[in-house]
Amino acid sequence: MTFALNAALSALGTHEKKLDVTANNIANLNTEGFKKSRAVLQEANLKNPENRG
Repeated sequence: MTFALNAALSALGTHEKKLDVTANNIANLNTEGFKKSRAVLQEANLKNPENRG
């Protein structure tokens, strides 16, 4: 059960980061010299204990 909750929490955090990047891109759309950011996601190998958060 704890693993499922941690997975859900991780997913929510990931979506929050993606939304933050999108919001920043929209907010600075008309700012001279602004270059948009991009959220890059990567799967974690959860079989490796070092990757468990």
